[in-house]
Amino acid sequence: MITRRGLGLFALAGMATLFAALAGQAVLGFVIANALAAGVVIADWLAADPGPIALEREAPPPLSIGRENPVPFALRNAGPARRVTVADAAPEGVRLEPVRIDLELGAGETRELAVNAVPRRRGPVRFAAADVRVFGPLGVAFRERSHRATAVEAVAWPDVLQLRDATLLPPGRRPHGERLIRGEAAAREFESLREYVRGDEYRRIAWKATARRGRPVVAVHQPERGQTLILALEAGRLMHGAGGAGLGKIDRAVNASVMLAAVAREFGDAVGLVAFSHRPLATLAPSARPGQLRRIVDVVAPLEPDLVEPDWRTCLAALMRMSRRRAVVVVFSDALYAQSDDRLAALLGTLARRHTVVFASIRDAELTELAAQPVVDAGTLYERGVATQVIEDRAAALAGIRRSGVHTVDSSPERLTEAVTERFRVLRAAGGP
Repeated sequence: MITRRGLGLFALAGMATLFAALAGQAVLGFVIANALAAGVVIADWLAADPGPIALEREAPPPLSIGRENPVPFALRNAGPARRVTVADAAPEGVRLEPVRIDLELGAGETRELAVNAVPRRRGPVRFAAADVRVFGPLGVAFRERSHRATAVEAVAWPDVLQLRDATLLPPGRRPHGERLIRGEAAAREFESLREYVRGDEYRRIAWKATARRGRPVVAVHQPERGQTLILALEAGRLMHGAGGAGLGKIDRAVNASVMLAAVAREFGDAVGLVAFSHRPLATLAPSARPGQLRRIVDVVAPLEPDLVEPDWRTCLAALMRMSRRRAVVVVFSDALYAQSDDRLAALLGTLARRHTVVFASIRDAELTELAAQPVVDAGTLYERGVATQVIEDRAAALAGIRRSGVHTVDSSPERLTEAVTERFRVLRAAGGP
């Protein structure tokens, strides 16, 4: 293949032919000039041998939706120094950066090329074979080769990269079950009082009890008892799209539920999950067994919303039966359902008489943008007015849900994880269920 520089050679050959024509040697000039140009291009093309260039890409681990995930190339040159271009193609539903990399590769050099993939939906991801274009020494010709070893498959999961965020985990604890135990971090629940014995730490002395008894008394604590968290993901019509940054509200809910489950497991709590629309979609009984977080990820990974009204009565009744002991139930949904189903607040209130219920309502990113847009004509005035009215209706619906004895979280999609995690920790610190 010829480059622009190579085309420039033939343009020069044309100019040489023109001068030859002025001297009466047009044919001879044409033949010689173009033969020289063609010879240079062919020689450069032959020198642009892609054979010594090897390009590999390993199948990446599960990708986190909405995050930059590294999917690097390994590029090796077994030949002389070359200028090369690596061309990739973004899989469907994935933003890939960069898709084209130009570089100078030294003789015998091995280099890792940084490429990041940002999935916009959960599910299989298929990377196509990447091409390597090798330029000749003169840069007038190139040859290409497709590297089948770079055609790999992966899967986009919920955002598991967030599990590395120590700021969202309980204080004094770390991801993957590692804990930093300091003082009372592992023994915060009061059990009893006993007489002071030599060697007890002074900070364990219960000063009020000591004053009453007239002798030193220390407080004995036991490890905090595990509680129960039940995650309820509603996957009806209002959970499609509008999650910002190319994600759906259901994607934001799935990401937040995974992080919330990780926080609960770090506390040693049992975690269960229910997903539903007009019918039950998935159920995972509450458990504190090792591996429960992975089971939750596996259950929510394929979850997609249906364009239907959710069956609140049936699914909230199923939530009622999931745990005999009082639990924290976090329902991920949209408060606008209360406008189309006037029974929703009452049904949530019934559930709240047995469990501590948190209704996590996800704002519509598109509505928020429309309500904030400047008014420049009648169309934008209408759009802003309608969006503002819907937002006000949503706020009224949330107020009705709160009056039924349910805790509410009203969050933008991008802050949902932080909002529900913080609310769960506050409820737990206040005594939990």
